[in-house]
Amino acid sequence: MLKKSVTHNKIRMAIVRISKNKPKIVSVDRKISVKAVAEEAGVSDSLIHKDYPDLLERIKKIQGKDYREDRNNKHEALKAEKDKGRELREENKGLNVDLSNLASINARLLLELAELRAVKNSGNVTEFRGKKE
Repeated sequence: MLKKSVTHNKIRMAIVRISKNKPKIVSVDRKISVKAVAEEAGVSDSLIHKDYPDLLERIKKIQGKDYREDRNNKHEALKAEKDKGRELREENKGLNVDLSNLASINARLLLELAELRAVKNSGNVTEFRGKKE
């Protein structure tokens, strides 16, 4: 029998023993977890995480956590936040264009105002007063 399948069976049997409250190594009152299963099976918890995702999912389901569902929910939330960030960057880019246009108009109006004030304050210009309506 292959070493990997022997280890797989040891981990699977450890899950069964702990879930039926009949463990051989860990205490009976200990809740099921990856670490508890690893201790019961005589392997490291990182081995379960790395090489046995099917058994990891089984442990998570017994704990009341669906590993794939959590991962998919987080992935969808991340995707939504990325889309939101992209939309905000596009909006920001448009607002920056508007800001530069307004700054240009403002600078032109300031120059025109300065020119008109200079003309008004010069000594050889008189104010024209038209008919009052």
